[in-house]
Amino acid sequence: MSQTSSIRIADRVHATTVLGPGTRAGLWVQGCDLACPGCIAPHTHKAHGGSAESIEAIVEWLEGLRGIDGLTISGGEPFQQMNGVLSLVTRLRHRGDWSIMLYSGYTMEALRRRGEEAMTLIKQLDIFIDGPYQAHRATAMRWRGSDNQRIHFITERHQEWASQLEEEGLWMEARIDDDGTLRWTGVPPPGFIDAMHEHMAHEGLRLRPIAGP
Repeated sequence: MSQTSSIRIADRVHATTVLGPGTRAGLWVQGCDLACPGCIAPHTHKAHGGSAESIEAIVEWLEGLRGIDGLTISGGEPFQQMNGVLSLVTRLRHRGDWSIMLYSGYTMEALRRRGEEAMTLIKQLDIFIDGPYQAHRATAMRWRGSDNQRIHFITERHQEWASQLEEEGLWMEARIDDDGTLRWTGVPPPGFIDAMHEHMAHEGLRLRPIAGP
């Protein structure tokens, strides 16, 4: 597989505890033609949105963070930038003991049918969460937006979390930027986004998603 030197990025967060084991950096790639109805991050769908960033710059950003246990990659759809994401993951594997988790709207079976290239990326992961978001199956279970999504432990690294995957809760974090914008990360419960937009519009505030799975 030919690897590329950049990825188009929708957003990033330097630390989150709601999208994977421990405290992780989060990276959301830009572009997704699956466009699942009810997706919580429609701003990530356009292929030419966001900004193109070099793999080296992303690696330098990650290596400059402190207190981080790993990286979670979501989107958008990472497999629509498969070469760039593989370049990033391979670079991290070569340069340190990174825990890597990735969300995809494609199922494991669909990716397996795409052949060796897709499986090469999956084999580089510690945790892979597959399946499209389905609004009618929305769930409050850990790390998932809907209950059709499956959590695959590709390595043994985080097996101790297997017994906690059915826990339900509010897996979200929020912070206020310097400009007064409220940004949230994680998996909101059904109806949360519309309710928050309505409330904040009434108060003259803005709600900006970073994104979830």
